[in-house]
Amino acid sequence: MNQNPEIPAQTDITEKRAAVEKELRLAKEYWLRTIQPRIAGRILRGVEFFVAQHAHWQLQKAVEKAGDWNRLCAEKTDGAHLPVSVDVDLSAENFRAPEVPEMLFADNVKPEILAAIAAPLVKTNAKLTPGEAIHNAHELLMAAERYIGTLPEKKEGTESFIADFDTAFSTVTFAEIEVSNKKTSGQLPLLPPIAPKRKGRPEQEIGEQPLSVPAIRAAVKHFLDERTPRISQEQYEREQEQQDRLAKAGMLIQLGSGRPRSYQEWQQSNQDAIDDCLKNNRISLQDLCTMRWERFKKNSQDQQNRAIAREAKKTGDKPKAPKTKLPKSAASSPLAAGKRQK
Repeated sequence: MNQNPEIPAQTDITEKRAAVEKELRLAKEYWLRTIQPRIAGRILRGVEFFVAQHAHWQLQKAVEKAGDWNRLCAEKTDGAHLPVSVDVDLSAENFRAPEVPEMLFADNVKPEILAAIAAPLVKTNAKLTPGEAIHNAHELLMAAERYIGTLPEKKEGTESFIADFDTAFSTVTFAEIEVSNKKTSGQLPLLPPIAPKRKGRPEQEIGEQPLSVPAIRAAVKHFLDERTPRISQEQYEREQEQQDRLAKAGMLIQLGSGRPRSYQEWQQSNQDAIDDCLKNNRISLQDLCTMRWERFKKNSQDQQNRAIAREAKKTGDKPKAPKTKLPKSAASSPLAAGKRQK
């Protein structure tokens, strides 16, 4: 019989604090090491913007959790709740969220402004007559109007949410990922390599080698196999009932047909998504972001475990590796919690 009931409570508090502190540290390192250096001073669009935005959301979430924990500590007087250090200023230049410049939306761009900017860039060795100059100016104006036609309209409210959802479940090819990973691409690496321990090769050298398409395919397959939910039919139906109640109460937006899927249809949908990925060499943007983040966390944990093992070998102690199993959430981003219904 436990004579000191405070010990389990103290252990639980310590573990909760450690989890909050760890998530903040990993989110900060993830942003500073894999995102911020490759986007600084650049205008992001499309896939790059979504990946950077997802990473910054992870950072925001970790900062918010640390803030919640510290507020709880301020309310407690038991001496057991210790605050965590929050050394992230989201308004600072190196932690600022990626933004879409207003000029990237059709409503905010005038063709005559673009033409005026482009005119000095048009170089010619011949002197133009007034008529030729006017002709060139008109061509620039028409080109600017055509370009503006390719820009998206800015969406607000529900339309914006639906547009983000569509982007999340758009796909990225393995070939596009391979190109982005090269140092010469000038892009944000969509799936940076991790550095497994290999004899005779430093981890930094391994980590700088871009992944080939076969390596990307193998990594995606492993991720999808591991991430496929394995729940019983009873659990699935309970979750469906809860989602239906939230939707009827106006607390959940349902996209697609809105028709509830059976457990068998849901399982088949998951398998179809995996088959589509591997057959067509592509992955949804949302899955890519989640995979990128989870690979970083696992690699960080593996590095920590190796450091602990090396230290234990020096001292002759038996290594006590921390838990490597990371919590998984049904919702991997604020946009969606599952596969889109077709």
